[in-house]
Formats: sequence, C-alpha cells, structure tokens
Amino acid sequence: MTNNRIFGIAKVMMLLASSCMAVGQFAQAKSLEVALQKDNLLSIINPKTKKTESAKEGLKVYYEKAIPLARSFGYQNHGTLRVTETVVGSKQPVVFVLASWPSNEADLTFESDPRWQDYKGLRNQIWEELNFYKAPTMDAKTLTFSQDKYYSVAFAWLDGQNPNDYRAYMDGIQDAVSEAGGKFIHSMVNPRHVSMNEALKGPDEITFVQWDSEQGLLDFQQSEGFKRHAHLLKNGTKQFELYRVQPVIK
Repeated sequence: MTNNRIFGIAKVMMLLASSCMAVGQFAQAKSLEVALQKDNLLSIINPKTKKTESAKEGLKVYYEKAIPLARSFGYQNHGTLRVTETVVGSKQPVVFVLASWPSNEADLTFESDPRWQDYKGLRNQIWEELNFYKAPTMDAKTLTFSQDKYYSVAFAWLDGQNPNDYRAYMDGIQDAVSEAGGKFIHSMVNPRHVSMNEALKGPDEITFVQWDSEQGLLDFQQSEGFKRHAHLLKNGTKQFELYRVQPVIK
C-alpha cells in the first residue's frame, strides 16, 4: 500500500471521527439553566394575560420601561416552564417564569423605588392574575431543566393543625420518588407571595422534581411508597396543586 493511499485513508477516518463527534454534540439535549448564587432571590412568576388591545399596549410599555428598570437592580429573567398538565388541582396555569434578584434586599429596594410605582399600575391593565413566589437560595446552585427530562412542580398550603404531616410525607416518599426515576432538584420554603389579589395566601412550600421518563410521575403515584404516605399529604395540607412542566428552549 502506497504512502499516499495510507494518508488518504487516515484523512477519511479523521473526517468521519470529526463528523461523529459533531453529530454527538449536536444531538445532546438542550437545557434551560438557572444559575443562582448564595442568597440570590429566586422568583417564580405565574401570569395570566388579558386578551385585549389595552393589555397589549400596556405590555409593550411594561417591557420597554419597567423591565429595564428592574434589570438595573439586578433582575434576571432566566426562562419559562410551560405547563403541560394539571395533575392535582382545579387551576389551569399556562406558564411559570423563572427569574431572580441578587438578594431579597435588591427586590425590596426596587419595589420601593418611585419610578417603579409609575409602572406598577399597568399590572391590572395587562393581567387577569399575576402571582410571584420568592425565596432566597441557601447555597450556590444551578437548576437545569433539560429537553430530554420531565418535570413536576408541587405547591403545598399546609394545614395549621397538622403542619408536620406534610414534612413527614416529603421525608417518607424519598425512596419511592428515586425508584420511579425521580430526583428532587429544588424546594422553596415559606416563599414570599406577591399578588394582584392581596387577600390571596401563597403556598408554604414549592417543590420541583425531575423525572427520567414521562411515566415516572405516574409510576410514583401508583407505588406502595406513595400509598403508604398519602394520608400524610391529605392530613398535612389544606390545599395542594401539582403540575407537569417542560422547559421552553429557544
């Protein structure tokens, strides 16, 4: 075999290897990532936008004026989780927006800024409902919502007479969640609730779970581990909502 032919074969093999690597990299699942530092304030936003021309006009002003002002205080919009199913509960939210502030103090400073008051009134013009759930992160972490995984988010309002039952439920289902291909990725305890409806009480705990398969959540709900602890969920909450969500990848 001549040197030229050997060189040609080697070159073709290198090109094939490079192509395979490129295809592998391209095939990797995309993800929505939320990088948080210690004491950052994670904010989950649940909007329900009005379908009116007035709402469209107000939203345009809100994004042109209010959002840049918020960004000057360190506000970040990390992305959106689309609600694909209401598993437990009567509400039908469309999306949950993931946002953050450098700290709780930064958020409160923004809220008290006179310039923000000029735009705050637009909320009633734009949204039928608008709820914010905010809680600081205890440690630096990155929340990753991958295209090839499945997610659920639970909202729990604790029963004041049995406040420890929900915690016992959460502790008791750890193995069952894991066996169904699930992993707890983040919890917000006693999040500060900001709403257009000031009389509305927010949840006491919000929990995100990642599932390896779409079947995972159903397998968990049918597991003996869940059934053994279901009474604690019922006794420990006066309201409970559970949604399937998927990241919106742009």
